[in-house]
Amino acid sequence: HGYSCLFAFDETNSLEENAKNMTEAIKHVKAGEVTFAVRDTEIKGVKIHNQDFMGILNDEIIVSTPERTDAVKHLLEKSIDEETQIITFFYGLGVEEDEVEMLVEYAQSLNEEAEITVINGQQDIYSYIISIE
Repeated sequence: HGYSCLFAFDETNSLEENAKNMTEAIKHVKAGEVTFAVRDTEIKGVKIHNQDFMGILNDEIIVSTPERTDAVKHLLEKSIDEETQIITFFYGLGVEEDEVEMLVEYAQSLNEEAEITVINGQQDIYSYIISIE
């Protein structure tokens, strides 16, 4: 969400106008994260097993699966549409570049027109943080 807000900021605008534009920009961003489960549970009908990878879209767990790439693909399928213009992947510690490249290609296949950026975020808990705009 932060990048969208930064792009909406214009130093020539008033504080009120910037706040309005930045708030509007956030409404069009989908935030996805992939992390691993630390226990068995069930949340809103999604069965989660210890050490599964969970795909979280806008703060809601939408998938839990043993394979990290499957969780990311599911997340991308649910969030990328024909309106998507920008996709930003922040990948975390322990994620290999080959895996990232494969997932970027997959995202591009879901929307060939989208601009995709990849950043080595080196975050610890989340294998991926993905911004879809």
